[in-house]
Amino acid sequence: MIIASVVLMMTSTSAVVILTTASDSNNLNRDRMRAGNLLREAIEATHNIKDTNILRSGAYGQFCWNFLESSTNKDCNDTTEKNVTNFITDGRYVLTRDMNSYKWYLNKKSSSENFSSDYKVALETQVKDPTDFYRVIEISYIKQDLTDAKKIPTVSTYKSGNLMIAKASVYWKYKGNIHNQTASVRLGF
Repeated sequence: MIIASVVLMMTSTSAVVILTTASDSNNLNRDRMRAGNLLREAIEATHNIKDTNILRSGAYGQFCWNFLESSTNKDCNDTTEKNVTNFITDGRYVLTRDMNSYKWYLNKKSSSENFSSDYKVALETQVKDPTDFYRVIEISYIKQDLTDAKKIPTVSTYKSGNLMIAKASVYWKYKGNIHNQTASVRLGF
């Protein structure tokens, strides 16, 4: 009887451990899939912002492909690079979407934290309780000599750089551990 009880207890303990491990693995894979989708969305939205700017800017596309739309200046058609002040500059951004126009926007953030309420991802703007995922878009520029493909690109300011590097990172916590996924894309005119 005692031996049977011990065997039954060991079997049930093993089953509980296996089920718990499988459940944890399933939850972590679910979170990884959500993070991957948020990364894909960020890269596609950044491409969309650049493509929209080029279409809207016409002949000034080489200056305005990285234009940041504002409430006062809606396009780059009538200006030259010297007069435009709202370029997408180096730094950290939050990716947001206007629910009326369905346009994507990058909003500048100066915080150096990866985990900040500013970077929380909400599926819709009406959602009062955002998800526990945080998305950061980091913008940097490099200057590449387009006449010489073998030349190594150099770090540059946004006004002289012809390639914008958009690095998207998604962070989340699971069981007290911080996890993250990162993707990046080069954008240029």
